[in-house]
Amino acid sequence: MPDYKVYIGQDELLFCNPQSIGEIYKIHGCASSPESMILTQEDYESYNSKNAYLAAKLITIFIEHPIIFIGYSLADSNVRAILGSIVKCLGKDKIGDLQDNLIFVQRLKSGEKEAVASSIMVIDDFQLPITIVKTNNFAEVYGAINAVERKIPTRILRYCKEQIFELVKSEKPEKKLCVVDYENIEETSDIEFVVGLGVIDKHTSKIGYRGIKTKDLYEDLLFANKKFNATTILTETIPQLTGYLPVYKYSELSTSGLQNRIKMVIFV
Repeated sequence: MPDYKVYIGQDELLFCNPQSIGEIYKIHGCASSPESMILTQEDYESYNSKNAYLAAKLITIFIEHPIIFIGYSLADSNVRAILGSIVKCLGKDKIGDLQDNLIFVQRLKSGEKEAVASSIMVIDDFQLPITIVKTNNFAEVYGAINAVERKIPTRILRYCKEQIFELVKSEKPEKKLCVVDYENIEETSDIEFVVGLGVIDKHTSKIGYRGIKTKDLYEDLLFANKKFNATTILTETIPQLTGYLPVYKYSELSTSGLQNRIKMVIFV
């Protein structure tokens, strides 16, 4: 997952403004940072007291999003501690809402068959409903996760959320507006945008066309890579510009241009 932001342990989370989108939390550390790793019994026992912020962050994520546990035992003390905190927050009347949110993937034991089934985890005298997926083929699990369609790529969604925070936080936000294909966005710095509150009507998209420059039209003329709406270019963009412009390209492609060509053919 090369486009995901990785946080190792609690230290890297502090003062970093995590977005909870496109992020990897290595809560038990990473081999790249040996001192961060949770390995011994003492490490496990002191985990919650030393990682209060990380635990609180995970509690929020566990409640607000479906969680798939891959490679974690139901007996993992740190996970059970987090789930125990959730149980206490929700109370018995709300626990049932977690039925579809907590999914544990486990390897098959001898004699077991692949299955997806409801189960119960007992924590502090509370019965926590969970879903258990039993399989020895984790590739199918990864494939199912990957098959979930996203309207906006995770990487771009995270960039946008991050930049909204920066825009609100900043006293002097940049005043720029441009149209960019999301596939061409490589870094956070490539994104600058405007968020508006109000009534959206069918003319809203025309505002963006008024920001298109002459060089953009010529680039589209040479490479046909902009996918502009020809009629909107003629009615909204070109009237705002001066100088020599590739008008004929868009007049030929526009609705009115097509109608004129049909008339010409009929006339001939």
